[in-house]
Amino acid sequence: MKNLFTYLFTIVLVLCCVTAAHAVNWIKKNSLFPSDARQSAASFVIKDKAYIGTGYIYQNYNNVYFNDFWQYDSSTATWTKIADFPGESRYEAISFSANGKGYVGLGWGKSGNLKDFYEYDPGKNTWTKIADFPDARSGASAFVINNVGYIGTGYETNLKSDFYKYESGAWKAVASLPSGEARDKATAYAFNGKGYIVSGGAGPGVFGGTDSIWEYDPVTNTWQRISYFGLASNMLKSYVSGNIPYVVLYNDLYKYELTDKRFYREGTVFNGMKDISSETFFVINDVPYMTLGTYGDFFNATNNIDMWYDADAKEFTNIKQVTADNFTVYPNPVRDYFVISGKSGSQISISDFAGRLLLTRNNISDKETIIVSGWQRGVYLLTMKKDENSVIRKLIIQ
Repeated sequence: MKNLFTYLFTIVLVLCCVTAAHAVNWIKKNSLFPSDARQSAASFVIKDKAYIGTGYIYQNYNNVYFNDFWQYDSSTATWTKIADFPGESRYEAISFSANGKGYVGLGWGKSGNLKDFYEYDPGKNTWTKIADFPDARSGASAFVINNVGYIGTGYETNLKSDFYKYESGAWKAVASLPSGEARDKATAYAFNGKGYIVSGGAGPGVFGGTDSIWEYDPVTNTWQRISYFGLASNMLKSYVSGNIPYVVLYNDLYKYELTDKRFYREGTVFNGMKDISSETFFVINDVPYMTLGTYGDFFNATNNIDMWYDADAKEFTNIKQVTADNFTVYPNPVRDYFVISGKSGSQISISDFAGRLLLTRNNISDKETIIVSGWQRGVYLLTMKKDENSVIRKLIIQ
C-alpha cells in the first residue's frame, strides 16, 4: 500500500487540455518484472539497456527493503539479474548514468537517511563505492547534462535547496535554488543542455509544497524560475522523449509546450491502472517505458510488475548517424517553417508515422528553408541522406 505519509496537495490554477500532437497510446508489453514487486525503485539507462533495483514494499505492517538489481535488454525484451547493489537496502535512491557507468546512492533505509554512493560498470558487472554525497538525504532529484550528474533538493532534518555535481571523482557544489524554493520528491530532467526541476513536496507528513518550475544553466551556473506546473505534488514522474519533456501524475500525462513553457494535460495513460504511484520510468532509444509501483485506492493498492511503453514513440536503431555537431534543424517544434543548416548537398525527405512521403528535396543549400504552413499538427519523420550516411529526426509541427 502507499506510504501513509504520501500526499497530493493540489493548487487549482488552470491546466487546460490542448489538441495533442503526441497521441496517448501506452500499451502493455509482455515483459513482466522478474522479481519482487516494489515501489520507489532506482533506475538508469546505458545504451539500449535499463537497470532497475532497490526499492521497498509495505508488507505485514512493515517496509521490506531491496538491494537486488536487474537489467532489461530492449532488443530482446528480456530481464537478467546482475550484481546486487552493495550498499544498504533502500528506497527513493537517486540514480543516473554518465560516461557509460551507472550511479546509485542516497535514499532511505533501516538506518534512516543515507549518503553513500556507488558506481556500476556494465562491462565488468561490478559496483564500486565512490565518494559519499556531502550529507544524507532522501527525496532528492537528479539530472545529467553533458555526462555530468547533478543532484540536489530533498530532505534530511529539513528541506534542501542545494545542488552538487559529480565530476572527476568528487562532489562539487553548484548554485543552489533560493532557500524559499527548497523541496523534496520533486521531479527533474535535462532538456536542450539545461536542467529542470518541477514541483515538489514540503517534507514527510506535511501537506503542501511548491508548483514552481526552475531551469538550471550549467554555463552560467544560475537558476531561473521559468513557469509553474499548476499542481504542488511529491508524486510527479518525468521523462524526455522526442525532444519533448513529459510529466506523469498518477494516470495523467502532461506534455511540455516550449512556446509558453507550461505543461498541459494530454489524457490518461495506463488503461485499468487508476492512480498509479511510486512507479519507475526510463527511456531507451527515445522510447519511454514504465514498470513497478502500485495502483488502486489508498487502502487497497495493487502491486504492479507489468511493463508498459509508448507505442507511438519510434525507436531509431541500426542507422548510421551523420555527425550532428554541424547539422541543425530549427525551430523544432515548428509552426510555419523550419531551417536545415550545416549539410549542403544533402537529400531530405519528410514522412508521417504511417510511412506516407510528404516532401522530398535534393541538393539542399547550407541554410535550406522548408515551408510547412497549413500542414496538420503532429509528429513527422525528417530523413537526411548524404553519401552513404543518413539520420532521422522527429519534427513536431504545431
